Amino acid sequence: MLKPLHTLSQSVLLYAFNTVININPVKYQRIMIRIAIPVIILLLTSFFASCGGEQTKTNNSDLPSTQKEVSAEDQQELVNQKTDIDISQVMEAALNGDISTIETALENGFEVNSTDAELHTALMLAAYNGHSTIVKLLLEHGATTDLRDLKDRTALMYASTGDFNETVILLFEAGAKTNLVDNEEHFTALMFAAAEGQAEVVRTLLAHGADPALLDVDSESAFDFAVANGHQDVAALLR
Repeated sequence: MLKPLHTLSQSVLLYAFNTVININPVKYQRIMIRIAIPVIILLLTSFFASCGGEQTKTNNSDLPSTQKEVSAEDQQELVNQKTDIDISQVMEAALNGDISTIETALENGFEVNSTDAELHTALMLAAYNGHSTIVKLLLEHGATTDLRDLKDRTALMYASTGDFNETVILLFEAGAKTNLVDNEEHFTALMFAAAEGQAEVVRTLLAHGADPALLDVDSESAFDFAVANGHQDVAALLR
């Protein structure tokens, strides 16, 4: 507000100058008094306004907000940092079936849906190697079944690559979706199981609504994968 008032006072003074040079001495004093008083008021108002403005800057309500939205991933990371949990160790434990490390991490506040750099969760890694006990433990602590990694692959897809029917069943019981596809080749859990010749897993997937007619980016089906890899028993299930 200081600058506009200052400019306004200059305009008033300029008007006064242009006025007094054309009047007689008798009226000079009266006019100067009339002009000087509002000018002085304006200048004082300007001064106090600038002082008041500087004082109000200390009010937090006038300061720009420094807060920002914190994503779920960042919140998980903050919790893990506060509890001094090494995510990489937890992920390695999930992959290798080290349930004691997983239990300790969970007891100390580990966020069960935390991810590594490739967005793998502990559930995905445990499912990949069929560690059903760890999978069950993670699910009991709220692990989300259908989170996606960087390739959009899920825990069910990883479980379906091996002879891990028990793990597959646990994931279905927790609400896993059957026909999700990855973003790399549009592979489904059924395609992974068929390619690896996992007949029992294929049966379980089909029983839970897996669609054998789905095609990948090369227009190949789960049946084609089974045939290409010599798994005739699996191919028979998919005819």
